[in-house]
Amino acid sequence: MNTDLLIANLTNPTLLFFLLGIIAHLVKSDLEIPPTTIKFISLYLLFSIGFKGGQELAHEHLVRPFTEARQRQRAGAGGPGSAIDGALDPRTR
Repeated sequence: MNTDLLIANLTNPTLLFFLLGIIAHLVKSDLEIPPTTIKFISLYLLFSIGFKGGQELAHEHLVRPFTEARQRQRAGAGGPGSAIDGALDPRTR
């Protein structure tokens, strides 16, 4: 087993904060995150998710994702006579 990888994973800040939360719960600590910090973390996560999505979208041609999404909408919604309409139409039962 690669000990460097194990040490790197065990010293990951995300894992350490998770373990801190578990320990705080087990010892019934009144550890509390201030509301302003919670708002900051929420905004930071939303921006980072949006930024990462924007970076990935920048690698794609803009026409292709929108065309594929529209095709999925058409296939899912269907038109008159589609399989979905037939299943939902009470006259076909």
